[in-house]
Amino acid sequence: LAGSRQIIHDISKLLATPIETIIKRDRRAGVQPFTSDLRLEKVAFRYSGGDRDVLEDINLVIPRGATIGFLGETGSGKSTLFDLI
Repeated sequence: LAGSRQIIHDISKLLATPIETIIKRDRRAGVQPFTSDLRLEKVAFRYSGGDRDVLEDINLVIPRGATIGFLGETGSGKSTLFDLI
């Protein structure tokens, strides 16, 4: 728990931030609004210098407003997929 103190603090601060403030900040940063769904079609990923894809033929639709999670064994590509999203 002590090792997670900073992320807990960051999440708490984010949750306390008015949504209007977040939207204004995102617009200044050039972030596009999320108005429909997020689609990945036939996505593959290989690390630089790698000899094989760590993700291959990924198809995923996340509807706006959906709550999702990634479940899998260590090394299965959850964090890599999240980073790509």
